[in-house]
Amino acid sequence: MDGMKETDTIKETDTIKETDKMEGTAYVPLVRLAMIKERELPYRTAGKNVDNPEKVMELAGQILKGADREYFLVLSMNTRNVPQALETVAVGSVNAAGVVPREAFKHAVLANAATVILVHNHPSGNCTPSREDRMMTKRMEEAGQLLGIPVEDHVIIGDGYFSFREQGLLKYSGKKPGCTEALPASESDAPVWKGGDGLSSGRS
Repeated sequence: MDGMKETDTIKETDTIKETDKMEGTAYVPLVRLAMIKERELPYRTAGKNVDNPEKVMELAGQILKGADREYFLVLSMNTRNVPQALETVAVGSVNAAGVVPREAFKHAVLANAATVILVHNHPSGNCTPSREDRMMTKRMEEAGQLLGIPVEDHVIIGDGYFSFREQGLLKYSGKKPGCTEALPASESDAPVWKGGDGLSSGRS
């Protein structure tokens, strides 16, 4: 009886192998997505929340300080504005870092993020957003609305910072009272945030 069972098993296996070789058979990989923590970045705060551009600059600056090319980072936040994950999504050239929404929001979905904060640097030190920066921010906002993960802010870091939210340039995010409602027509006249030093205008 034992020999018959073994023979039957072999025949069944052989049948499966032959079936696998049949023309028209295809396979779909069964996968599981997961985030991998590389390390942790410290940041000073009274609580754990990151709720203003200065805190974003302090946190992201640990990656961006001294960078000779543009980095595009995405910070995933929970409903209490506590960071859940920070990812370097793209590394570009001295004046550009190409990024598309599907890459920007990938880890945010895995982290069950409530919102995201976009961050990138200008190695030149001038924080003024370019036309491409504004167009990209608009695309990210639209993608975030479709995914249910709104863009809370886009912070450009250089010699200081520029916050799209503080300037009232995000369509779906809350506006901070007293902020500029729109960028001037000329980028050379655009206000540039210099950290705690107030606003200055023009490119450095």
